Amino acid sequence: MKFIFILLTVLVSVNVHSQQHWEDLRDQGANFYEVQAAFELEWENKEYERGNGYTLYKRWEYYMEPRSFPDGNTNITKEYVKAWEKRKSKSGASKSAGGWEPIGYTEWNTQSYNPGNGRVNVAAKDPSIQGRYYAGTPSGGLWRTNDDFTTWEPLTDDFPTLGISAILIHPTDSDIIYIGTGDGDGSDTYSNGVLKSIDGGSSWQTTGLSYNLSTEYLIHKLIMHPDNPETLFAATKQGLWKTTSGGEVWYQVQSGNMRDVEFKPGNPQIMYCCTGRIYKSIDGGEDFDAAGDGMPGVTAVERMTLGVSLDEPDYVYALCVNDNDNGLLGVYRSEDSADTFSLRADSPNILSYPIDGEGQGGQGYYDLALDVNPDNAENILTGGINVWRSINGGSDYIINAHWFYEPGMPLNYVHADIHNIQYLDGELFVCSDGGIFRSQDGGVSFEDVSAGLQISQFYRFGGYEADPGLLIGGTQDNGTILLSNNSWTHVLGADGMEAAIHPLNPDIMYCASQNGGVRSSVDGGDSFSYIAGGIDGDAAWVTPYVLHPEETGTILMGYDEIWKSTNNGGDFIQTSDFGAASSLRAISNCRSNPDVIYAITNTRLHKSIDAGDSWELVTTGISQYSMTYVYVNPANEDDVVITFSGFGAGEKVYHSQDGGANWENISFNLPNIPANCAAIDEEDGSIYVGTDLGIYYWNPELVNWFPFNDGLPNVIVNELEINNEFDVITAATYGRGIWRSSQFSGVTEEPEALFESNERIICEGDSILFSDLSYGHEPGWEWSLEGSDEVISSEQNPWIHYNAAGSYAVSLAVQNEIGSDTYTRTNYVIVQSAQESFPYSEPFSGSETLSDFEFISEPESGNINWMVNGDVGHNDPGALWINNGNLDEPYTAEVFSKQFNLVDLDTAYLSFWYAYAQKHPETDDRLRLYTSNSCGQSWVQREMFRGEDDLNTVGSSQLSEFIPSDNSQWMYYSYPLASSDFSENFSFKFRFTNDNGNHIYIDEINITSIDLGLTDNAVQNTSLAVFPNPSSDVIIIQSDLNQKIKRFRLIDNQGRELLNKRLSVPVGKASSQLDIREVPSGVYYLEIIGENEERIGVKKILKN
Repeated sequence: MKFIFILLTVLVSVNVHSQQHWEDLRDQGANFYEVQAAFELEWENKEYERGNGYTLYKRWEYYMEPRSFPDGNTNITKEYVKAWEKRKSKSGASKSAGGWEPIGYTEWNTQSYNPGNGRVNVAAKDPSIQGRYYAGTPSGGLWRTNDDFTTWEPLTDDFPTLGISAILIHPTDSDIIYIGTGDGDGSDTYSNGVLKSIDGGSSWQTTGLSYNLSTEYLIHKLIMHPDNPETLFAATKQGLWKTTSGGEVWYQVQSGNMRDVEFKPGNPQIMYCCTGRIYKSIDGGEDFDAAGDGMPGVTAVERMTLGVSLDEPDYVYALCVNDNDNGLLGVYRSEDSADTFSLRADSPNILSYPIDGEGQGGQGYYDLALDVNPDNAENILTGGINVWRSINGGSDYIINAHWFYEPGMPLNYVHADIHNIQYLDGELFVCSDGGIFRSQDGGVSFEDVSAGLQISQFYRFGGYEADPGLLIGGTQDNGTILLSNNSWTHVLGADGMEAAIHPLNPDIMYCASQNGGVRSSVDGGDSFSYIAGGIDGDAAWVTPYVLHPEETGTILMGYDEIWKSTNNGGDFIQTSDFGAASSLRAISNCRSNPDVIYAITNTRLHKSIDAGDSWELVTTGISQYSMTYVYVNPANEDDVVITFSGFGAGEKVYHSQDGGANWENISFNLPNIPANCAAIDEEDGSIYVGTDLGIYYWNPELVNWFPFNDGLPNVIVNELEINNEFDVITAATYGRGIWRSSQFSGVTEEPEALFESNERIICEGDSILFSDLSYGHEPGWEWSLEGSDEVISSEQNPWIHYNAAGSYAVSLAVQNEIGSDTYTRTNYVIVQSAQESFPYSEPFSGSETLSDFEFISEPESGNINWMVNGDVGHNDPGALWINNGNLDEPYTAEVFSKQFNLVDLDTAYLSFWYAYAQKHPETDDRLRLYTSNSCGQSWVQREMFRGEDDLNTVGSSQLSEFIPSDNSQWMYYSYPLASSDFSENFSFKFRFTNDNGNHIYIDEINITSIDLGLTDNAVQNTSLAVFPNPSSDVIIIQSDLNQKIKRFRLIDNQGRELLNKRLSVPVGKASSQLDIREVPSGVYYLEIIGENEERIGVKKILKN
């Protein structure tokens, strides 16, 4: 077993990855700061040019930096899974308020150059039902139209991930649908696998290809066998997978980040797939071999996509992205079923931004598409930023559709960044960052058929209190959009950011593009003028600014410093001297006293009390996680709230009622996910918070936060605005547009009791902190604490002391004016006394009840526990196990040992045998070993076994449920205890995390003074021989050593010494005898000790 030690620091060297692109590091799950450094190195001497990937990075940076702060860990989805599970279970599903309804936008007018509804990854056409189509989006879910694009309906708003990148429909049964989840191109969302519906999308079930969201896997494409709809293939980040059972069982047929897969038209026995190279199968996808003589080397290709045509079945096209600059590397064609290829064209750069294809580079890692006319194999369409056409087999190109919208323009308008081009039953569809575009004449003309899809990704918006029907907001990829007179109009292109309407004059509006491109309008949005030209410094992706509520010409903008204008942006002066290295993220002022202003970076809070002319740094009493939003009560300058990103439990919202002099952490029962925004109701001081999974409401009478999500999808909420004149609250979401609800009107049902604690397993004399996480209750708590010193408590979050060993129940009762609720957990608190028994051995025989062996099992997430299997074991029946063979949902389960007093030892080994079979090569189940010297109050990870590397004990994948057939399918592990382990309160635990793997078994756990796994093979000392073995009376030890033997020790399998014979065996060939007739039958270890008391070797002995 190898021990791997990793030192993680915030300042990450990029030497190892200096040649890798930032997007490759991102896809590999690298540390945020490593990705950031790679991008900065890559762009160090480059000028910004539209369409070269700069903005793609900046939007990822804006999203990921606060969420990964401070350690840069980008694997952040684990906590989302926990929060989603809670939202769907007792702790939130049944108790929620709100009456959310979508208000748009679903269609648009435009006065800008890149209008669109939002990003779409893939489209599908129902082969059996006329007028029925599907659309898959990166963060807005799956949608369906039944009336030829007249109306759309969402089908997956309650999914844990709202990303869809692949859709398949059964050719004769429209009720059977498959979807590949996650955002395959942009990684806005990750995949939980391939899902299947058998009722037309009304409900969904997992298939055999299921992922834990925290693995951050992606699915790029699904295809179905043309003659057998039970056979499917999935091109994924983790390889190409095949099922012949309608998704029940999948197996990997090719490894690699598989971006595309195709059948040969007319002969599905021949298949093609690609990573940065092409692979071919001639046996229906069972085996693949590298193909494509004449193609560029794999290191030259950043990404590739394929195209085939029924017109010429032997033709295969490959569109390749240049690894150096993400522009066009070349279009290649094979005329012999992918055996050989020839270059058709490497110019113009059909992946670049300009209309003539003369631009440098591109962003082909993000936007790439290709399809071939099924009736004419010489006619191909490609997609990058624009759509291009060739009518001579890819040799020459003309631009077919352009990203710039202009009425009357000679070219078709298709929104930029093409993710899919598909010929579907005589129609041509293009999916882009602006929606779905359809052509019914082979691409001569296109129409936008996205009307009805509410999938826009809003960053910010601004409303107008006197008219809820007037608002303006900024969206990713689709600019700024204005709602006025019940109509939505695109008023500014690029990526839309912060937007505002002046409260005194609705004709005065502001909007912005990324990184500080702020514009103003004085004619109600009919026209906008750029106003940030005189400002120096760096601005955040979403640049904050705030309007003076009483002066129509005064605006404060936040770059890395504060800039102020009093003439509607005619000129600006710098009013701060922060000297900060990071840009400002949010600004808020008080309507009743606009001289009071707060401004935040990720880590700094600044305050002004003179309308922004001077500033002070506020540093006392707030969280050290990344700040996301600051909001001042419009009617009370001293009432301020700040939200925090990241995954620090209990570090989400801080509240001050004295102008920032003191702060109270009011995170309470909020889930451990980023909090992005907040709004305070000026009438009663209640607070709404928008998170990455919905909205929560709090006022002091409720004690805790209350879910405010009825009707709202599982979606990121980026901004909230309260309108007391009309008693509504409006939310901007990232993926599902703008939503509105009436304000919280009070609890209408009995509360829901819930609690957690900082510890569950403690030693005699220790204490536990219990935390009230209930919903909808008034002040007043009735704790019942069996076995504790107090037994009963009325505190909200009591510290409770336990003196007596045992397992005890805990219950909490809460109430409100409607009713009450009690939550009880039996055997919740485990108080342990230190055990004196040493050595320790546990073979798990004689019972199938875990508590009989003094072990405790607890699921960290999900409902799966460790158990005892009385039929399976190493040597003898009986072992710890998790029945994991058919479990595809993510979960983590722990099993804890009792306590041991090891204070008098200085050498000991914790050893065990384990058995596990992978379900498929990419399974990443993990088993971890931890030890504690503090009664389980803190743990140190000692070892991790994962997937194929070192958890798998059988050498090959096994789709069926794994039951070890013999001892050869078990593996031994021994951990030499560290000096810190030798305490009065030593314990250990095993932690298993599921990734759709197979059964896991653990047996014969020992704590001994000798490593019981030392055998002839382990010692590697061929100069020692012991015979006869087995023996019933005398054994002979023969040596041919270059050192003397001083003594022998005979030790049993619990480390107890039975014999210790002193003798002198000279250097060279010699032999000695050891009488073992008085030793009971069993397995023993003969330890050979040299003259300097060093261990020369250990031999396993069997006594008959």
